[in-house]
Amino acid sequence: MLKHDKSAPNGASFSDPSGLSVVAWASLMRRLPEAN
Repeated sequence: MLKHDKSAPNGASFSDPSGLSVVAWASLMRRLPEAN
């Protein structure tokens, strides 16, 4: 949604949906290791 934020070095990493998704997924897996 914030494609114009690609200009920002820090914003790009933070706005990166792929990166955020991975972090969120990892956090969920760590929080519920026995969920699997």
